[in-house]
Amino acid sequence: MHKRLNQSGVTLLEIMIAMGIFAVVVGISASSLASFYTSIETQKERIAAAQSCRGAINLARQMRSEFYHVVPDQNRFPEDWQAWLNGKNQQNWPEFTSSPGNEVHLRDHVIVAQLYDLDGNAISSNTNPVVLHVRASWLDTRGRLMDAYIATIISGQ
Repeated sequence: MHKRLNQSGVTLLEIMIAMGIFAVVVGISASSLASFYTSIETQKERIAAAQSCRGAINLARQMRSEFYHVVPDQNRFPEDWQAWLNGKNQQNWPEFTSSPGNEVHLRDHVIVAQLYDLDGNAISSNTNPVVLHVRASWLDTRGRLMDAYIATIISGQ
């Protein structure tokens, strides 16, 4: 038999090592992509929740004029406004939690709005301005409880 010293080609062991390295690289890439996808979905949910909070704040700002009058004995700000907000809280702000046109659906989406004075205490009949706190909570794609929170100062005038 004649043996060649210059043999070209790849041994089975070299192919197995190359396939092992390739499998490790693909595995790391796949887990990175899955993590990236989850991160994007979570960010979309946070944006949708913040938009629902902003929508609730805008509606509350529009309604404040219904409860504030310049004549002091006719002024129903802020107690009646808080009562209106409580009613919206009980209804769960349907105009912002159940939007069929939304690209992102927030599972178990709840919005709560509350009024406080500037020190963070409960409001009284002469509290003006007030701080409106709006919090949205929902379950993310992994079932974790998530929150978005926005606060703004609003005066009755």
